[in-house]
Amino acid sequence: ALLDAAGEPARLAAWAARLEQLGARPLALRLDPERPADELRVALRAAGLELPVLDAGALLDAGFPRDVPRRAFGVRLARTAARLRSRGVEVVAILAHARERHGLVGSRFLALDLEADPAELAALERAPLGDALLERCGAARVEGNRIEVELDNARGRRELFGLIEGARERLHLQVYIVREDEFTAELAQRLVAAAARGVAVRLLVDALYTRHEVFGVRLPLLDRLSAVEGVEVRAFRPLAALPGIDELKQRNHRKLVIADGARVIVTGRNLAEHYYVSFAERQLDPTQSWDRVPWLDAGALCAGPLAGVAERSFLRAWVGAGGEPFAVGQPAPAGESRGRLVLHEGLNDANTLEAYLWLIEGAQRRLTLVNSFPLANELEQAFQAALARGVELRILIGSIRPKFGYPPRPFPDAPAVREVGDQLVRGRVDGLAAAGADVAELGLLDALGWRAEWALLRPQVHAKLLLADGERIGVGSANLDVTGCYWESEVLLLLEDAAAGAALEEQLERLFAQSPRIDPSDPEWQRVAPRRALLSRYWPGLIG
Repeated sequence: ALLDAAGEPARLAAWAARLEQLGARPLALRLDPERPADELRVALRAAGLELPVLDAGALLDAGFPRDVPRRAFGVRLARTAARLRSRGVEVVAILAHARERHGLVGSRFLALDLEADPAELAALERAPLGDALLERCGAARVEGNRIEVELDNARGRRELFGLIEGARERLHLQVYIVREDEFTAELAQRLVAAAARGVAVRLLVDALYTRHEVFGVRLPLLDRLSAVEGVEVRAFRPLAALPGIDELKQRNHRKLVIADGARVIVTGRNLAEHYYVSFAERQLDPTQSWDRVPWLDAGALCAGPLAGVAERSFLRAWVGAGGEPFAVGQPAPAGESRGRLVLHEGLNDANTLEAYLWLIEGAQRRLTLVNSFPLANELEQAFQAALARGVELRILIGSIRPKFGYPPRPFPDAPAVREVGDQLVRGRVDGLAAAGADVAELGLLDALGWRAEWALLRPQVHAKLLLADGERIGVGSANLDVTGCYWESEVLLLLEDAAAGAALEEQLERLFAQSPRIDPSDPEWQRVAPRRALLSRYWPGLIG
């Protein structure tokens, strides 16, 4: 049984005695980097406790990353327990303060309140040990699926519309952002047509960034859909007052489309045209608005039992947003692929972080990352460790402020504040590039109407994709930044499939072949390095 070593020593002593009576060995855990282990041991000894003090950061191979919110102590406590269980240690209970117990919600451990009366605990139940990855990210491996991964907006659109047109009973969409444009107008028409043929359509959006049910503002497109018989729209966490950090950061960032509980798209795409219009379809030139430039994104289409897991997750989110429950079934096997659907619930866990760490730590030959968000410190460390053991690391990032030409210059109306984001992303890969990572900035010459005289088109990379050794894939909504790892609720599909990995490698090779590399020795790159380092050092502490 794990005890927070910073608890009040007398309370810890009472609980330790009771846990020993029930057959559990108490172990103290150091969570706070500002409390030296020796100081904790002295306090415990004064209360008559001679307990080992284990360091959570050491057990997680991460120290205490500077970007982790202090409110995540409970999550780190649960992660440490899960890491021990994944190594065969039978952890049966966790003793924590009430402020930390929210991080144990949904974990496989008995969460005990330090302030409660130890005598009230009558017995300890022993949960059977699962496989190592189940213990770490809470997702069981599911067999019998057919899964295809793509990195093309036009294909993603075809698969989305195909899922809608093929639905017969129910159609569920969960998304972070909806915008009004030509793409969503066509999407709305298809949803209305589905409802007209008797399909129950449910659409769950995050209120904040969709700007629907925020200070009384509503998105007209969603209001029009809500008025259609057979279509129901719900908003996650509407805002009626000035938001605090919780309301701003603890959002639902998942993107799922589920048809009849049997097929699902797990993706990074929101509902707007720059996610679903490809570079081969949009006529571009340097005088156009920056927000007309498509983004690179990724998704996976899955048929089989994993779709049932996705639908059950949607049901929980739907009911949590005030929707009525609905019946779900168990889809039949549809293929030979096996995978896991990793679900992350904000500050209650760090499941997608653990899934990414599993991919990185298990790599033997090569890792390929496609993501343009500032790497969480812990993932940055894990990539450094992979490089140190001889793993090849390739990273494809984009331009948050879309650019073109050489030297790169932004589209005329691209907001300058986006340049700060670009420098922050690059600040988190500086050390990796210096350590030997192959870091490329997405560049394209084959966009529709794009002329060679304009040099490379440099768009945003919005995909969340990690490929390990060409056969283990992580794809979904979860960015590899601290927001995706801790604050927002996410979904990540973990796929173990050599054929799917090989097909994905082909798509990636085409992108890397035309994308310029970052040269850490380049004088211009070095000139801005101190600014990037400063941003990296203080992000996200600048906003709390």
